[in-house]
Amino acid sequence: MREVIATGALPLLAEEATTLTADLPLTSVTLEIPIPAPEKIICVGVNYPSRNEEYKDGQDAPANPSLFIRFPRSFTGHATAATTARK
Repeated sequence: MREVIATGALPLLAEEATTLTADLPLTSVTLEIPIPAPEKIICVGVNYPSRNEEYKDGQDAPANPSLFIRFPRSFTGHATAATTARK
């Protein structure tokens, strides 16, 4: 995935994926974090025009996006101990 992003091929990969049919049931797959050992993780907070439709809190969308960091250890893959404990 790192190479796909670095070469700008993510849109092409996403487009090609829409033409494929899954050949495995999702229950037989274990999803892991998409980029192991990321150099940095910068996240963008809620900053889209229709945010009130989702949040229904009456606040206007912020004039500027909020940026925040995440640390690699805060990401988990699919069905980790934390998610399976909640089931």
